[in-house]
Amino acid sequence: MYNPTSKEIKIVISEEAYLELLRNSRKFKLSTGNLAGFKKNNLIYISQSKHFLGTDDVNQDLSFKDEHYIELMTWEEELFIKTPPLYVVGWYKIWNGEFIPRGYDITTQMGKQGLNPEAFMIILNSNEITKVEPGLRIIRFKDYKNETNYKIEFLEFKIQMIERRGERTFIDILNEQVIKINV
Repeated sequence: MYNPTSKEIKIVISEEAYLELLRNSRKFKLSTGNLAGFKKNNLIYISQSKHFLGTDDVNQDLSFKDEHYIELMTWEEELFIKTPPLYVVGWYKIWNGEFIPRGYDITTQMGKQGLNPEAFMIILNSNEITKVEPGLRIIRFKDYKNETNYKIEFLEFKIQMIERRGERTFIDILNEQVIKINV
């Protein structure tokens, strides 16, 4: 079972945001996007995810281009006028590899934490989804200003849908998303 290393901040992922991640995991072998939410006490709620880039070439660099930054700024403006106001709390990477950031992931995470020290990264690997495991880890760097000697923290999280999913498992939920994409 997943054992987080940091108890400071806990993450709550909405059903909508988790399902969007699952849909993107079925459309692309590698994809990335941002996560929006709000903070209340020591809980950060992820209420939305926004897909930006995806590919089937797992070796491709998913760096933002000018049009992605414009789209991100427009989205951030839309988030801020919601009730409660939302902001970018982190970002995600979907791929079928380890739950460890590499290459541009490290640079991206350090940049996000430079703007917001509580920012985090979700890595989703749909091959790791089981009946009881959602196939993701939430990561933040303990020393985000040191690109050569950072320490990874795994954050505690829960997915809201778990409380009311009844007899459905994470595998069932993933398969439902596959059916929706194919229809």
